[in-house]
Amino acid sequence: MSITAAQPVTTPIPVQLSAPEFTAFLLPHLSLPKRGPKGKLGYYRVFNLIVVRRESIIDIIGDSV
Repeated sequence: MSITAAQPVTTPIPVQLSAPEFTAFLLPHLSLPKRGPKGKLGYYRVFNLIVVRRESIIDIIGDSV
């Protein structure tokens, strides 16, 4: 009888998304601003910056977050 590793129940959060991937999977679920000037950065770039920052904080603090 062989023992195999269990498959993870959830998929990991992606670390980087391209503009088309972001537009296809995340943008439809966001509420976008109705007024004001358009931002200079794309929404996918802001998302990637937040994810990278979060990953670096987790590396500093540890996996307790």
